[in-house]
Amino acid sequence: MPRAISNPAPISVETAFSDFYVVPDFQREYVWAPKQIKELLKDIYEAFQNDADNSAYYFIGSLVLFKPSHKTFWLVDGQQRMTTLFIMLCCLRDRIRKLNPLGDVAHIENCIRSIASSSGGTGSTRRPRLTMQYEGDVEVLDKIIDGNRKGPKLSSRDRGKPLLDAYKALDRFIEEHLDADESAHGQFANFLLQRVELLPLVTEDFQQALIIFERINYRGTPLNALDLLKNLLFKQSGQGDKDPLAKEWREVTNILRAGDERNYMRFLRYFTVSSYDFSKMPRADEVFEWFLNNADTRVGKGAQTVQFVRELQKSARSYAHMLAGKGPRGEENAALSGILAQKTGVRQHLPILLAASHLPVADFRVLCDRIEAMTFTFVLAGAQWNEVERLAPVWCKALREVRDRAALDRFITSSVDPVIEAKREDALKQLEDTSGLRKGFVKYILAKLTERVERECGKRVELVSLLDDSVTIEHILPQSVELEVIRDGFHSKESAQASVHKLANLTLLHQSPNASASNKPFARKVEIYKRSDYELTKSLVTDLEIGGNTKYGAASRKYDLSPFETWDESAIARRKEQLARIIKDVWGV
Repeated sequence: MPRAISNPAPISVETAFSDFYVVPDFQREYVWAPKQIKELLKDIYEAFQNDADNSAYYFIGSLVLFKPSHKTFWLVDGQQRMTTLFIMLCCLRDRIRKLNPLGDVAHIENCIRSIASSSGGTGSTRRPRLTMQYEGDVEVLDKIIDGNRKGPKLSSRDRGKPLLDAYKALDRFIEEHLDADESAHGQFANFLLQRVELLPLVTEDFQQALIIFERINYRGTPLNALDLLKNLLFKQSGQGDKDPLAKEWREVTNILRAGDERNYMRFLRYFTVSSYDFSKMPRADEVFEWFLNNADTRVGKGAQTVQFVRELQKSARSYAHMLAGKGPRGEENAALSGILAQKTGVRQHLPILLAASHLPVADFRVLCDRIEAMTFTFVLAGAQWNEVERLAPVWCKALREVRDRAALDRFITSSVDPVIEAKREDALKQLEDTSGLRKGFVKYILAKLTERVERECGKRVELVSLLDDSVTIEHILPQSVELEVIRDGFHSKESAQASVHKLANLTLLHQSPNASASNKPFARKVEIYKRSDYELTKSLVTDLEIGGNTKYGAASRKYDLSPFETWDESAIARRKEQLARIIKDVWGV
């Protein structure tokens, strides 16, 4: 039977740090940002200021502690707050020492580490009151604990950067509010130690500690569903599986962090809907409830929990690859690279692709081509991305069952293509006036069109090179419309101005030629376009078919890329038809 917690009572920070604590392996690293640290310190400082008669107590929260036989408490819940308080004590000690090298900091030092006689009475050992497990955190915390009159020698190159940032944020706050007053520092330290209180909930039964943790944090509170899921896994696992489970779990978070995904909750939502049957995209607060209700069948028991985390790990790795514009196995994927180049920050398509990550590379690329076309039309049409979230659960279920190319083609034809077609007309209308689009997205469109013509001509070019800062958008009809331009084929200045931001009036040039083209009329840009590196730009003034039956000629005939002698309204209309053929080829719209 679990051992019950009887009559828990608040204790002071000083009493709390008369014991020893370890942040166990299964906990996350220290993650509090300076904003959270300052909020806690501000609350404590305001309570200190209002304590005129030295009688007030300030409660800052509870701790869930597991106490194994060796008397060191495991911080099951509350480790972020306790770590912050611990660093705060170190900071106060260092500041008092700095103001007065002979200042009395023994009572603070005793809360940071104990001094005990070594065996045989030949010396003493110092044992920190708080111990961490992550290597980077251990390295920085050791320096903070050691300290000196000038403070710890910390470097921004150290791992465990949040701990470093925490110390600096605390030091700045204390300096700003207590100035160089040693007495004020001492009074504040005494208030922190004696008047600030915590409520320890202690159990000698590890499973019960995890249950309490879950109840405190469930439905809305400091920790998200990923933390709660981790807690559930440790409850489900066997005693001998906890170390491998902790190791595999850390790898999940390491993969996400390396993939620049800081919102772990978003990944968990996407993993869940990509892996299991849902009628709608689950909200963040629904994810853990679902796992809790399906624990035995989904996360398993005993050694099965480790296997579940390995599946989570595999999905996290695929997710991180796709965030970087690559396929789930880390292979090159032009469509995902294209979606990344759109720079929308949109991720609603990722659960759909996670559900299809079992497909062969070639088939997966086919699906990605259509997903890129979908994101392209959604951006142009100004469509709402929550439509993709509504579709995702149904699409994920269908894709999990796809086992061959024929089934994939049926899925694309019945599901993805109709969504693209519904947005097609609105999307193409937007190309008549690109001024309302982000410049980066317009450049993405031109880069994709340029890349396609280059490849049709047998030239190897990477999309990323076309998106480089050295490549710029050239307005063939200049943005500054002069009378000379109007006489060259536009019946009014208003008509010319309306043509400036049409996609058909845009092309790519390297920065230097673009600067020399500037606001010149078309006739004076001919030589500049002829020298362009890009065949789509060259085709404005050069016949690509010269040279016989070559790939250049085939590309020219495929897209009807005949050159222009003048640049007027009819020329822009003809180039619109040219680009429409390439757009159809690239995005299928």
